[in-house]
Amino acid sequence: MNPPDNTPTSGADAARRLAEAKESSRRLKGAVSTTEGWWTIASAGLAFVVVAVALRTGHGAGPGYLLVLPPVVILLARYRRSAARVHPRKYQQWYAMASVWCLVVAVAAFWYWVLRDPQQPGPLGLTSAAALVAALPLAIVGARLVAGGRSR
Repeated sequence: MNPPDNTPTSGADAARRLAEAKESSRRLKGAVSTTEGWWTIASAGLAFVVVAVALRTGHGAGPGYLLVLPPVVILLARYRRSAARVHPRKYQQWYAMASVWCLVVAVAAFWYWVLRDPQQPGPLGLTSAAALVAALPLAIVGARLVAGGRSR
């Protein structure tokens, strides 16, 4: 009975495959898109502004804000996606977790401020801190892409 083609049959064969995998990862390291990282950081900046403004104004910033925001979000997402190339290991998981974190923190902070005092906006320092806590993981994910694209 013969083993499948991808099963190493000896220690030398396994070592050769490991060396090939290492070489392949070295070649792909430079293919990480720094542009995608910068677009991700810009998305984090937009998330910071959106959360800070929403928390500061109490019930939102009005219809003008809501008319401008969706096209900007769509453009940022589209540019980030068009710049996508090779991603580091577990990038998609980190990006998804950072996005969910941003949403959960923003909703929790907004819920807290609306329940606490719907007529009075939150203090500037606290609303900015909450917006920073919400957006920071997304910025870190983008910074890791930028750093990964520049290291060779």
